[in-house]
Amino acid sequence: MERGTADIVGPGGEFQYEAVNLDCVLAIYLVIAGDEARARQVADDALVRARKLGNPSQLSIACGMVGGTWRVLDPGRAGTILEEGISLTRAGASDVMLGPALAFLAYVRAVEGQQRAALELIRASLAHCIDCGDWPGLTGTLGIGVSALVVAERWELAMRLDETLGAIGSPWFHGNSEQEYAAIVRRYYDALGESDVDIVRAELAGRPRDEVARDLLRILDEVIAGTPGETEPLAR
Repeated sequence: MERGTADIVGPGGEFQYEAVNLDCVLAIYLVIAGDEARARQVADDALVRARKLGNPSQLSIACGMVGGTWRVLDPGRAGTILEEGISLTRAGASDVMLGPALAFLAYVRAVEGQQRAALELIRASLAHCIDCGDWPGLTGTLGIGVSALVVAERWELAMRLDETLGAIGSPWFHGNSEQEYAAIVRRYYDALGESDVDIVRAELAGRPRDEVARDLLRILDEVIAGTPGETEPLAR
């Protein structure tokens, strides 16, 4: 794929639009493979290309990938870039990265201790995917949301999102390698115990995915209503 990016751009710098897309997809697969350092480098390259290109949609996509790959190592930088990309989408740029970008920003807000904002962003990310009928995207944003809730130590809600993910389908990308995600899940397992997990799993088993997803939004609404803090403008 990296060779493909070089071939597409060409000696004259043609096809930068396509190269941004390829860089972002490559960054996703590098994260899945556990090579986060290389993923950050490739995402940064995509952002440089997108800024030179000046296309708002490509810039919003690249911002989402940079924010996602840097959110753990540098949440401050990640938050600023995610806010930029989400704002571009709200202004009319492509929404292809909106679900993950909102969930990545939720992680940053959780690191910052802004629990209500994190919850609102998770809800917004899931609602966007549900409203668009983007079920693959929904599974990914659920997984990213789990990591944000674990950072916030909202164990029961993290478990609820992860079990909803299991009821709906396996994600192809949830912002972490499989090994990292397993460690994230282990944290809420250790906090709650398997019996609590089994209860929720049984509750969700066999239910239609639309019903399961909408029920999760209702639960998030209830939790948000009982959580103090400032509201998140980008969740609107």
